[in-house]
Amino acid sequence: MARSKQKSRKGALLAADRTGTENLLTGLRSNTSQLFRATDKQGKATEKQSKATDKQGNTELILAARRGDGLCVEKLLRHAPEAQVLEWNKERTTALMAAAQGGHDVCVKQLLKHQPAEQVTARDMSDSSALMCAALNGHDACVEQLLQHYPEKQIIAEDIG
Repeated sequence: MARSKQKSRKGALLAADRTGTENLLTGLRSNTSQLFRATDKQGKATEKQSKATDKQGNTELILAARRGDGLCVEKLLRHAPEAQVLEWNKERTTALMAAAQGGHDVCVKQLLKHQPAEQVTARDMSDSSALMCAALNGHDACVEQLLQHYPEKQIIAEDIG
């Protein structure tokens, strides 16, 4: 039985290699603990790990935020958090936007600790900010956190009228 699991995991990792997707990203998507085995001795994500992307340009941080995986987000933010929170995918979605859209308030809170004020109002390709993503999806806890963190940056004339 254990041999069968080991074989299927190896097959999944090989399949990921063939499609060009990083093994780490596959691990995040399949909710395994592969991320934690790939960290250094202090529990920090390695530089290579924090820069890896899939075909859509999603970093591990964006994927973890989208999934609402607060533990992964916390670990990934231990290595160069200021640089990671500025990354976006091909649709110009940041980790903060992904977390806000999914209503993952724990991830939003973690990301806001490292988010520069000017980035909080960044817009994706559909011209939505993290606040707009949260509000449009009815995620009140995320909306509250975003407004509490940078209230003067959040509400601008474009959003009102």
